[in-house]
Amino acid sequence: MEVFPWIPSDTQIEQIAILISAGKARRMLAGAEVLTVDEMIAVIRESVRAKGVASRAAIAEQYPLLRTIQFVVSGYYGIVERSGGVANT
Repeated sequence: MEVFPWIPSDTQIEQIAILISAGKARRMLAGAEVLTVDEMIAVIRESVRAKGVASRAAIAEQYPLLRTIQFVVSGYYGIVERSGGVANT
């Protein structure tokens, strides 16, 4: 049974195990890289932040959680500051 039939069969799949916590010495599990929940959230946040502001590179509405993260970390027109203001980029 194929899990992702639309992906070419020669595509390299990276396995990641996401755990609540993980010691520095145990970063592999059954062939998968181990990331903590916090580390995975940081990866997602930085990947979304790299797309930039939503006015120029909006994440599709079919991904509402990722789109919300984009608004939170990058804003619509500019980077959202802690004080609630916006710094134009």
